[in-house]
Amino acid sequence: MGNLALPCYIMAKKMHKNPLQIASELAEKLNEQKDELGIEKAENVGAYCNIYMKRDLIVKKCFEVLEKDKHGVSQIGIGKTVCIVTRYVIALATAFNKFYHDCTILQADEKEKIARLLLTDLVQKILCEACGVLGMECPDEM
Repeated sequence: MGNLALPCYIMAKKMHKNPLQIASELAEKLNEQKDELGIEKAENVGAYCNIYMKRDLIVKKCFEVLEKDKHGVSQIGIGKTVCIVTRYVIALATAFNKFYHDCTILQADEKEKIARLLLTDLVQKILCEACGVLGMECPDEM
């Protein structure tokens, strides 16, 4: 499954097309424009169109939005700031720690193993980017 899985059977009735055909056509159109859209690839699997995003681009865009919109910083009280980024990093690390404790990664079946390794890689990149925003260095290994 991609980063986004679009169920095309929902569109079938409105478009008067077979959901398999919709998924195939959508994946084809997305692949034609993948560079402009910032995706690695799109593929149809049954009645779903799976979209694989460029992870580094997602992280970069998230932090651009955070910086632009000043998410994480609020003027509550005189001379005080509230940092949502710090809370997010702690919540993400806590949730990932639970996932890592509860789920096997290398012993899972091949598709789950790949998905879990990708999730692990993405969480590591997000945590390192967030640490950089907070002015901290991210360790090479944990």
